[in-house]
Amino acid sequence: DGRWLELSELPDRIYRFTALLTNSVSFTPVLTNLHRLENLAKPTCEIVVYPDEPPTVKILSPSEEITARPDDVVRIEFEAQDDFGVAEAKLLVTVKTETNAALVTIPIPLKEQRGAKRVRQQIDLDLKQFHLKQDQELTYAVQVSDTKANLAAALPASTESNMNRPAASAAT
Repeated sequence: DGRWLELSELPDRIYRFTALLTNSVSFTPVLTNLHRLENLAKPTCEIVVYPDEPPTVKILSPSEEITARPDDVVRIEFEAQDDFGVAEAKLLVTVKTETNAALVTIPIPLKEQRGAKRVRQQIDLDLKQFHLKQDQELTYAVQVSDTKANLAAALPASTESNMNRPAASAAT
């Protein structure tokens, strides 16, 4: 926009500009000495700002509604992606009773995949811990967040989704 900004000198003859950038910016450093002489070569510098998109997550298996015994272990496999890296994953399990629904959050360790742009992970859901009774419904979703805490969640048999779009529902 043609503005001039004067920078203050820090120790060791360092000049620093600090700003929160939401758009790309170009600038030309002009150095002036005590005699008001400027640098002959005036380089143009550009900082390109990329918007941080929310992550996406998709459950790969089981890919649809299943029936399981109360003591089964269900292996859940998912894939998540983010433009800057997946920071965290959780399994959100809801057990419905006749009168209410209880939500249990189980962290999914990403180990060496933490911070990767594409994560493919499995977690075993041990149904014994929920003390399920005949015809009781348990649903689950995988929720991931990126390094800026943007969220995405997926349910079985749903397409990729982020928290700005509703995800389909499925029972397990």
